[in-house]
Amino acid sequence: MNNILKTKGGMIMTTSAILNSMIPVSRFNKGEAGRIFDDLSRDKTKIVIKNNMPIAVILSPETYARLIDEAADNILLAEATVRMTHSSQNDFISQAEFMSAISITEEDINSIDEVEID
Repeated sequence: MNNILKTKGGMIMTTSAILNSMIPVSRFNKGEAGRIFDDLSRDKTKIVIKNNMPIAVILSPETYARLIDEAADNILLAEATVRMTHSSQNDFISQAEFMSAISITEEDINSIDEVEID
C-alpha cells in the first residue's frame, strides 16, 4: 500500500510517485536533459540524486509559482496573526469613523463605477 502525502495546494503524491520522480544526476551526463525537462510538464517535480542522496529538486514553472504564492500567503498569515494577537479593541475604528476621516460618504461609494481588481 502506498503512503499518501497531501500538500496544501491539494496535490497528492504517493510514495511511489516520489520514488518515480527521482532521477540520477548521471542522466544529465548522458544527454537526457531535454527528456527530463519535457517530463516536468507531466510530473511537475524531479528530485536529482547523486551517490544515493538528493542534491537538487527541479520544479515546473507552475509548481514553483504555486509554492512561492503559498509561502507569501503563509508569511502574510503569520504577520496578521501576530498583529491580531497584540491588538486590542482600541486599535480599531468603525467604518463610519474611517469614512468620516477620509471625507467620503456612502453616496460617493455608490456613485463610483464598478472597479475590477486583479
